[in-house]
Amino acid sequence: MFADNFRLVDRLRSLFSAKTRAERRRRDRANVRVEVALSYGERRESAWLYDVSPDGARVSTAHTIPVGTAISVQLLEVPTPVGALVVHSSDTEAGLQFDQPGSGLVIAGWSKGRSARDAMAAESAVQGRR
Repeated sequence: MFADNFRLVDRLRSLFSAKTRAERRRRDRANVRVEVALSYGERRESAWLYDVSPDGARVSTAHTIPVGTAISVQLLEVPTPVGALVVHSSDTEAGLQFDQPGSGLVIAGWSKGRSARDAMAAESAVQGRR
């Protein structure tokens, strides 16, 4: 019973000291949701790209994409794909780091129909009010 109490105290301590995902982030995120085509190896699939930062994004996936996989992200209405690397992955989503820093600015701006800098500035202002 004494050991169980220590485990409970340790668990509670970790819950209260754990940072949220947003607190761990180094960069602001744009709240966009864009349909994309993902290509890697011999696979090509549709996905949703969201939670875009200047240097990365998350994508919803139908299955796990292994960490370290080089991937091509194609916006459906833009002819040039964006290269990325899978930096974390689960059954239903993957975190991507874009090959070219700042690619997320272009994606966020395009998806919101305005310049990249305006899109990120507006998103930062909204997050600052929360």
